Amino acid sequence: MANPLVMREIIRRNHPLSPFSDRALFSGFIFILSVALATMFIHFSEDWSLVNSFYYMAMVTTTNGAPFQPTSAMVEIFTSLWAYFSMILLATTLTVSLGPLLGYLVKEGGMMIKKAEEKIGEK
Repeated sequence: MANPLVMREIIRRNHPLSPFSDRALFSGFIFILSVALATMFIHFSEDWSLVNSFYYMAMVTTTNGAPFQPTSAMVEIFTSLWAYFSMILLATTLTVSLGPLLGYLVKEGGMMIKKAEEKIGEK
């Protein structure tokens, strides 16, 4: 397990991985902005309420499927493209936010394994 002191330093910005919170906020903002813009597009294109438009986009984004049938071909095409875009956007958001932290944890785990092997080799 990672050293809790180092994790606190990462969060407090005293560590080389300190931009973690900045990356997480920025990528989360981009994701939320994209969903909001897609929701507004559906809202104005289909004349659905904002709640129904957001629900529609949430279901498409989470790959649960569209709960309502769009009435125009333009919205059907947009929904199809959004389904692919949202998967890429979510993967990118998670990678940008958590990638360096996961890399750090893997590096720490490798060092712990190496120390354990050296300890076994000494016996």
